[in-house]
Parts: sequence; structure tokens; C-alpha cells
Amino acid sequence: MADPLQRYPDFGCSFETFTHDEMLELETLGPLCRVSPRKWIEHTEYWALYHCPVLPVWTDDQLDRILAPLLR
Repeated sequence: MADPLQRYPDFGCSFETFTHDEMLELETLGPLCRVSPRKWIEHTEYWALYHCPVLPVWTDDQLDRILAPLLR
């Protein structure tokens, strides 16, 4: 989760996406910081996959109902 007190690259983004007809790319970005020589930082990502139900029509209300429990 992005820290609202930190500065992020690319106009303050903590993630970027790219799509075309054959792929979807999601890239997470850490906050901007200085790293001293011979020091390191770590950027950890946590991923989860969920079964997506088949919906005849995708509406904001349906997506809220389905996604809200998963994002808690």
C-alpha cells in the first residue's frame, strides 16, 4: 500500500499499468529515497489470485459488491 506521506516517481504514482491485446503489465513503484553507497533498500510485493464470477453486465455496484470483501 502506498504511503501518503512519501513522494513517488512519475507524478506521484505508486503503480503503473500497460496493456495491449496480448498482455497486461502491472508495475509497483516504491517511494523515492536516497541510497548510500554499499547500502540497499527492499521493495516487497504481495499478490493474490481470486476466482472472478461471470457477470452478464459489469457495473460499478456489482464490482463493489464482489471486490469489497476481497480488499479488506
